Amino acid sequence: MRQILIASIMMLLLGGCATSGKEIKPEQLSDFKKGKTTVEEVVSKLGEPTTASLSDGGGRTLVYIFSHYQMRASSFIPYIGLLAGGADVRANSVVFTFGADGKMTGYKAQQSQFGVTSGLAAGIQGNAPQTQAWQSLPTDEASTNTASPESPAAPHEVNLKEAETVARIPATHAAQEASSPASTTDDQTEIEQTIRSWVKAWSSKNVEEYLAFYSNTSFVPEKFSSRGEWEVQRFKALRSANEVHITITDVKVLMLDTNHAKVTFLQKYRSNAYQDQVNKSLSLQKEDGAWKIVREYS
Repeated sequence: MRQILIASIMMLLLGGCATSGKEIKPEQLSDFKKGKTTVEEVVSKLGEPTTASLSDGGGRTLVYIFSHYQMRASSFIPYIGLLAGGADVRANSVVFTFGADGKMTGYKAQQSQFGVTSGLAAGIQGNAPQTQAWQSLPTDEASTNTASPESPAAPHEVNLKEAETVARIPATHAAQEASSPASTTDDQTEIEQTIRSWVKAWSSKNVEEYLAFYSNTSFVPEKFSSRGEWEVQRFKALRSANEVHITITDVKVLMLDTNHAKVTFLQKYRSNAYQDQVNKSLSLQKEDGAWKIVREYS
């Protein structure tokens, strides 16, 4: 994990101060309960993870990585910076694990501070990593009491040559060293194709085909008292529009488990009477081998 953080930092070396990822505070973890908290609840509270993976047994792993890079003042001093430039780094990571039922089995958190040396004097030591030990959420605990930090390790030295070597490893690849089954990729591809077919049906005003992408049993329309009321509104809206043009970009598929997924994208809508641009999210579940929309919100 430390190598992943260094790789992320080195990508930001061109700036004097930079932040990557979303920082997770210890107090944000207090509401997560082993055996009760779901994948969706974690994503809803903390946002999209840095990486997500699915095991062959149906379990899930979500990884959140944060790093803040601050260039040292000496780096900007002529000649001095060449000899002893560098930066101070504050980083943390949280790894959540979930069972096949989508319930959390535990989490591990780590916080650290260290230095990155970029000058010729690569022997300058960074801060000793101030690390909170990796820990699992205790069984049947109502609250998440963090373990006491382990004894400080020996001062760690990271020079530019080492960091550049690590930076050549794509962060996403390093974060997903644990193998993911091919079925995950297949499902993600199938889901994206489903969403694009949904957009095509919507754009062509094929009401029956458009409505068929929504679950008959689980879809809950927002701002409508019933699915029937929502269907009437959608039918009228599509039939009344002379032209409908819809495009989606930046499509991201997050597998929550083997039968549930969340999709986010930027949607641009234009008709003869109305146009807008929104960030949209869809929740889907697999029903009889097909992915169906169960929630739609923006």
